[in-house]
Amino acid sequence: MSEKSDGEFRDRPRVNGAASRIARKARDFIELHYQHPVRMEDLCWATEAGLRTVQRSFAAYYQVTPTEYLRSRRLNAVRRELTAGERGVHSVAEIARASGFRHLGRFSADYRRHFGEPPSETLARRAGSTP
Repeated sequence: MSEKSDGEFRDRPRVNGAASRIARKARDFIELHYQHPVRMEDLCWATEAGLRTVQRSFAAYYQVTPTEYLRSRRLNAVRRELTAGERGVHSVAEIARASGFRHLGRFSADYRRHFGEPPSETLARRAGSTP
């Protein structure tokens, strides 16, 4: 899967029609529900396909697993809010929880790994101060 310059993903069709439809349906479900817990069973229900079919179709089409895509989607939502939100309105923890993260320590580590800085630095830069 490739990323656009803004960190969002774009389609890279590499699979047959049925698999690409399953992958796109799974992605559409994630996009609508990323702020809530999304289980593989939910993706199976949304795509009307079995677990391994969803996993294989998604990975072949997007070059990442559904879980990796979901995490990246949530991380990008947090970053967008941290850089564009109104100063002092929400904390990093509130924004992370609103974007579907339940374990804040894991979120912070994932954010740093994904963007090369902790979320507090992103927020501080928006506010024009240092953490």
